[in-house]
Amino acid sequence: MTDQEKADEQERLSMQEQLDHRNRLRDAWVETAIERDRNLLMLSSGGIGLLLTIADKLPLSTQFTLCLFMGAVFAFLVSAISTVWIFHVNKGIVESQLNSLQQRNDAGVLDKLAVWGFAAGVFLSCTLTFCYAVDSYSNSQLKKGCITMDAKDDRKPKTESFDGIAKIKPTQPPTSAQEPSTTTVKGDQPQKKE
Repeated sequence: MTDQEKADEQERLSMQEQLDHRNRLRDAWVETAIERDRNLLMLSSGGIGLLLTIADKLPLSTQFTLCLFMGAVFAFLVSAISTVWIFHVNKGIVESQLNSLQQRNDAGVLDKLAVWGFAAGVFLSCTLTFCYAVDSYSNSQLKKGCITMDAKDDRKPKTESFDGIAKIKPTQPPTSAQEPSTTTVKGDQPQKKE
């Protein structure tokens, strides 16, 4: 073998290695893209399931929480449907490449829609969870009596109650009009009515 043939053989091997490397990179890119789409579909479906479970257990007490809930479910639905449609479009692209046909690639728009839909669903779900936490904390403080809805005195929390009402005992009305009118206030000491 001459030097020229050796150089040509090395160049051919180098080109073959580059082509193999490029094919491995392309396969890895395709696998990563498909795996990401699968994860988006799985997480979006899980988000919808989680939201429906939360809505079943916790009340949607205000219009704001209802809007957050519906927005999050809608965003996850958009993400899931876009991801399923991406699988359909990718299948068509692969088929057209195998048949040496040209096909328009709409997967880029669908990909952005899937990612933004998922991000919006996560954001709205987190906001909804935060609202539930604040509402739960406020309700627990109201039940303890630490917070009142009175806006006049905001310096210290109201903790008054009617515990002393048990000390007031009703007395028996007099049986006849001739008996002197007495009432019992504390203990057994009769006092005259004035």
